[in-house]
Amino acid sequence: MKVEIKSKVINTSRIIVKDLYEGNDVSKRMGRILAISLDVLEKSDARFDRMREELKEVYEEMTNAHNKIYQKLGGRMGSGEILGVDIDVIEKKTEVNFNKLVEGVNPKGFMRLQMTMTSIGGLVQDLMGIEGFPFAERIQFAHWLSFVSIYDSRHRDRVLKIIGKYDPKAS
Repeated sequence: MKVEIKSKVINTSRIIVKDLYEGNDVSKRMGRILAISLDVLEKSDARFDRMREELKEVYEEMTNAHNKIYQKLGGRMGSGEILGVDIDVIEKKTEVNFNKLVEGVNPKGFMRLQMTMTSIGGLVQDLMGIEGFPFAERIQFAHWLSFVSIYDSRHRDRVLKIIGKYDPKAS
C-alpha cells in the first residue's frame, strides 16, 4: 500500500512537470528541478537525502527570499497560512514585479505547483496513516524547491547544477 501511494503521488507530480515544460525557459527549468527531484526520490531515499543536504545553502537562500516577501504581505512565519493576494497588491507591498516574474511560466503548472506544495506532505501522511512519514517530507521539499526557484535565475542555476549530479537518468 505504501509503495502504491508513493508511486501514485510521484506520477501525479509528474503532471505538474509536463505542464511546466510547456512554458518559457523559467517554467521549463522549474519543471526540470521537480522532474529530477522526483526521479531521485523514486530511485533512492538515501540519494535524495544526500542531494537535499548538498542543496541546504542555496535552499536556505531561496526560502529566505520567499519568506521576506511572505512577511511583507502580512504572513506569519510558521502559521501555515496561505495568502491569497492580488498581484497589484503584492507588487506595491514588495516591490517585486510579479507579472514579469510569472510571465511565460505555464499557468496551469504553476497553479498546480502552488496548490500542492503546502498540502501534499499532509495528504501523504493522511493516506499513509503515519505521522512524520519521511516520504511526505521529501515530496513536499521537491515541490517547494521547484516553486521557490522562480525568484532568481542564479538560484535555479545552482540548484540544477547540484541536482544534476544526482539525476539517475544522467548516470
